Amino acid sequence: MVVKCPADTSVEMFQKCAALDRESSGFHYSMDIPVLSLTSGIWYRNVYCAICNKDAANLARLTYSLNCQHNYTSEEVRN
Repeated sequence: MVVKCPADTSVEMFQKCAALDRESSGFHYSMDIPVLSLTSGIWYRNVYCAICNKDAANLARLTYSLNCQHNYTSEEVRN
């Protein structure tokens, strides 16, 4: 799985690919969803990694769902 961008990538795209800044308002759940290039057969950490590696023309996303049985507080989730 490819988890980083080439060295000449912009800082913003590099951070999105690496999903580094989880605390910022710019974080989006799409940064946590792996994608598969149907062209090359390579898995990427997220769509941003595929874009910066110039392999985003034909992607397949994983599909998943989360079901919560309890309403957890943010404090409970962090611990």
